[in-house]
Formats: sequence, C-alpha cells, structure tokens
Amino acid sequence: MEIKDPSADNPGRSFEETLEKYQVYSPLEIGRILKGIQANKQLIRMSFVGTMETVITSVLNVDVKARMLLLDTAPVPAQNQIALKSNLISFEGVLDRIKISFTTNKVFADTYEGREALRVPFPERLVRLQRRDHFRVPVSNSTIRIPVEVNGHVMHSVGNIRDLSPNGACVIDASMMVDNTVGMVYRNCRLDLPDTQPLTVTLEIRNSHEVSMPDTSHQRRIGCQFVDLSSAESALIQRYITRLERQQKMLTG
Repeated sequence: MEIKDPSADNPGRSFEETLEKYQVYSPLEIGRILKGIQANKQLIRMSFVGTMETVITSVLNVDVKARMLLLDTAPVPAQNQIALKSNLISFEGVLDRIKISFTTNKVFADTYEGREALRVPFPERLVRLQRRDHFRVPVSNSTIRIPVEVNGHVMHSVGNIRDLSPNGACVIDASMMVDNTVGMVYRNCRLDLPDTQPLTVTLEIRNSHEVSMPDTSHQRRIGCQFVDLSSAESALIQRYITRLERQQKMLTG
C-alpha cells in the first residue's frame, strides 16, 4: 500500500471544478436528455441518500413545459414509501453511452395512463459525463477483495461493487477497514465478476463518502481507479459490461 499525490492529474483543481464543464443547466436541454432516455427505453437507478435502498425504474413521460418527469413505481411498495419520504434522491442513467446523473429533494405520488407513478420535478442541473473513463454501469453480485493491514497483519476486506467501468469501480466498504485516503494505492486486489475469471488488479482511491444506514451504522462508497490494467484485462471487463448492457436492453424491450 502506498500514497500517491492526488493532485497529480489535475493540479489546483477540485473535483467540483473538474465536474463543472459536464453540467447542464438549461431546462430545455435537460428535457431533451430525459426524453432521449425515455425514447431509448433506458433504465434509471434511483437511490435514496442515507440508505442502501436502490430502485431500477424507467421514464414514463417527460413534460418540459411543466418541468417534471414521471417514473415507474418500485416493485416493492415499501420502496415507494421510502421514495416519498426521502429528502434527497439521486438518479443515474445512460444515454448514447454517456452517463447521466442528477438529484432532487422530493418525489411525489402520481398516476400515468391509469397506473401509479412517481412524479419528479426537473433538477436544477444535470451532469452528463462524456469521457469514457467516467462511464460506469450498475452491477450486482460482484465483489473485490482488498488487502489491508490491521495491527501488523494483512487481512482482506471484501467489498461489493456498486458500479463498474473498464477504468474503475465504486466499492461499498461495509467493514470500514479500507484506508480511504485519496491517492492510496492497493495492489493485489481480487476482482470477482459473475461468469468471468477472477482478476488481480491494482486500485487507486479517487474519492470517498460515508453513508448512514437506517440502523445507525455507517459504510463507505469508495470511487476507485484501476492502475496499469493490461489490454487483455481491460477487454475482459469491457466484455462483461457489454453483456450487462445487452441484458438491460432485453429487459426493456
């Protein structure tokens, strides 16, 4: 394990400054992007900040004039109640292989064509990450084993992968054992993806934030970058991502 200067790639620039050029503020442009997601039948991940609840939903309608969109309800009624009570909800989707994300502080109950729906006001801003290394897809049943030193002994912290790209991943560190210092490098990490041979990778910590759970416990979501991946390893991860995308398209028709 070692620490690398986190400002080496973007000296003098904060994460927010780097992100600014990807943000969209125009309601008309936001509406166009959301309509594109609807037309392409792309799924959206809806997460409730402060909980581990996540819902995969779809866009039913986009009303640019009223500045609101309607989403399909969650399959579990209790999740709809969480959505209605939440004060901060994040959304992530994909359009033309570009990651789209935004947040809102309120979700309302509504109907659409005689069925229950969730109404969401247009966000004040929307992030459209066009660079390939920012494109990540939600994954499940995938883990990574990270060697950590505890009292002079090396142990392995097993984290679930929340989303993945050929260049990095978001790791859920429920054990809180991983040193989340930005620039920290972990070597000999084992990445396990379903129906794919395990990979030994090197991770560099790029960002981290702590999430409070309903039972008052805490866990971290750590953004990691793969370091020195071979072309074969990167291709293997890309094939897995492509397979997930095909499965998503089959589910959405």
